Amino acid sequence: MFAKTTLSLGALATALLLGACMDSTSPIPTSSRAVPAGARMSGGGGGGGGGGVQIIPQVAGVWTGSQTFLPAITGAVAITVQASLTINEDAAGNLTGIDNMRRIPFTGKASTNGTISLVDVGGYGSRRTNLTITGSVACSDGSTATVLGGTFQQKEGGGPIAVNSCPGA
Repeated sequence: MFAKTTLSLGALATALLLGACMDSTSPIPTSSRAVPAGARMSGGGGGGGGGGVQIIPQVAGVWTGSQTFLPAITGAVAITVQASLTINEDAAGNLTGIDNMRRIPFTGKASTNGTISLVDVGGYGSRRTNLTITGSVACSDGSTATVLGGTFQQKEGGGPIAVNSCPGA
């Protein structure tokens, strides 16, 4: 009756990102490692040759896309739903915001290693989301936006998530 398909989490994340991009009018990935224009930089220095410049990703704004929930229950069906996050960021990369679809607030951190980590501060069960900048996308208004991709995990399961910062998406 139903065919069983097995995908690795990485393959599913890639398919999700491409599928999310195809839902917009012309969101074609244009780079594999984009750094947003508003990225913050911090430098090291001192003794023994100094340190390099490190970038704190600037991720404040509204991010939309999709996420696929892969239930922890054997035999359960994967579900893909819309994702929307509003993120606020201070100069140190500390994040606060809200998951617009679930109406649950979160806190987090944007780190110089390029990771963006978010943790729910309300709602049922704790949810952790880990993202990185995975590229850029052409938006329907002709602008270029950053794409974040990664995974989320909560006690019932988790899966891939991909969102972009296209205006009005």
